[in-house]
Amino acid sequence: GSSVSINIVTTITGLHLPPPEIDFPTLVVDSIDSNGAKLIDKLKNGANTDYFGNAKEIEVRLSEPRTPDKSERSCTFEGIEIYPEMFLDPNCPLMYVGIASLLVVAILCMLSIFCIYRIKHTTHRRQYNVTTTSGRYLT
Repeated sequence: GSSVSINIVTTITGLHLPPPEIDFPTLVVDSIDSNGAKLIDKLKNGANTDYFGNAKEIEVRLSEPRTPDKSERSCTFEGIEIYPEMFLDPNCPLMYVGIASLLVVAILCMLSIFCIYRIKHTTHRRQYNVTTTSGRYLT
């Protein structure tokens, strides 16, 4: 019999913050290759049985990963484009603004905790000296 094939383009996106370094494309290919029979079974018995009912195999081919451009990872505030890498770039003033802001917040938190502790643990003792007519001091 003849064989008909279809190409289905699937985009898989993910965010990984190393360590450890992970070869994400290879991980996806290995996962599909090792679970191909399950995937074919799900396609055959899923909602589109007319379309995938005769599926026999799955082949995975990788294309070059697409790197999102800055506009996809950034936001604009008051006409200034802000993206995450700006806070890690030592040549960008936003890194120092971020660090200074964190330090100010940390100092204010510590001062608040110190003041609350001090208020709760300070007893108010006052000593009064009263002079009597006989010249003795009472305390």
